[in-house]
Amino acid sequence: MRYEGQFSGVRIIGGRNTTIDPGSTNSAILSGRENTIATAAHESVIAGGLDNIIGRDQRSAFIGGGARNEILMDNQHAVIVGGRDNLIGTNTVISLVVGGGENRIANNVDGGLMVGGFRNDILGSNNPNRREIAPILIGGSDNEIGRESSWTVILGGDNNRIGTNCPSAVILGGTNNIVADNAGYSLAAGRRSRVNHMGAMVFADSQNASFASAGENTFNIRAAGGVHINGDSSMFFGTTTRQMVNLWGTTYGIGVQSFTHYARTDASGSFSWYRGGEHSNTANSPGTGGVEMMRLNSGGLRVNGTFVSASDRASKENFQPVDPASVLEKVAALPISEWNYKDDPASRHVGPMAQDFHAAFGVGPDDKHIATVDADGVALAAIQGLNQKVEEQAAALRERDARIAKLEAELAEVKNLVRQALSTANPTTP
Repeated sequence: MRYEGQFSGVRIIGGRNTTIDPGSTNSAILSGRENTIATAAHESVIAGGLDNIIGRDQRSAFIGGGARNEILMDNQHAVIVGGRDNLIGTNTVISLVVGGGENRIANNVDGGLMVGGFRNDILGSNNPNRREIAPILIGGSDNEIGRESSWTVILGGDNNRIGTNCPSAVILGGTNNIVADNAGYSLAAGRRSRVNHMGAMVFADSQNASFASAGENTFNIRAAGGVHINGDSSMFFGTTTRQMVNLWGTTYGIGVQSFTHYARTDASGSFSWYRGGEHSNTANSPGTGGVEMMRLNSGGLRVNGTFVSASDRASKENFQPVDPASVLEKVAALPISEWNYKDDPASRHVGPMAQDFHAAFGVGPDDKHIATVDADGVALAAIQGLNQKVEEQAAALRERDARIAKLEAELAEVKNLVRQALSTANPTTP
């Protein structure tokens, strides 16, 4: 080991075949061989190792051993700690490579950090005025943070890439995950995630197929085994009215309108409720061992059991008497036909049209629907009207029968008097 220069410009040179340029002050090579500190690399140190180089125009550069590591020119406080074939480019500030091999922090990077792994790259910036700030790449292999992507993170894995101009993007390890150019403030994880939009989060399972974000600020999951949520946790969807859950595109979903919770199906779809069974791809099939409890479509509502409507007196008001005879007269005049719904041609039905029913009785929500409670009520009132008519006819018949019986009795009495008179006038008459 030898010392060169004055106290203010001392150089400490150790090891074999090592060189410190005379233009570098207060710098040292402590051991190793074939290590070099170039000109104007002040306050810089190589602490052993083989064939390590600190380039010119440096301040406080440090290489802590290893082999063939290099800090290029015009950097401040750049550090490589061991490993091999690692590199810090030009015009960086406070950047650090810790171990590993063939790792690189390129030009115009401030506060870059790379820890371990192999063949990883932080590409920095080609423009000194548009620097890449605080990128972090931890371990793994063949990972890359693109140019001008500040405050980005790759946590290990292999063949992961954050593109150009992706501030605050994160890849949580995994393999073959990509954050596309300009897709900042995003996150990718798993296998072959593709973040193509700003603010998107993409989580992909182990399938060997790409899974991409659906749009900006979306949360995207591919999980072939299903999504499991802590059974003690609730899910909250905020207070904005919208279709919150899209089950198959947007034609099947669940949402909220003002004071309304809805479920949606497409124009030809239906709603079914099942008890038991298992999934079946056959429409309106509850699967093996299951029971269809309800089906609702444009053809109507079908239930497995009794359909019950509320009819409690306490739930009603504005009572008005009904004239059963008038109802019977209207029912008798109501057109009744046989027909089928256009969406259900196989099922035939008998009944009136809602327009005729509404015109006759003026009940129900409109002239397009007939409520079952109204149809039942009209039928019962008509039965009462028919019963009144039958009772009136029965009373008339009873009155007529009484008159006939009276007339028959009177006739019999007249006949008897006639016989008596004839018998008195002609005693021999038998």
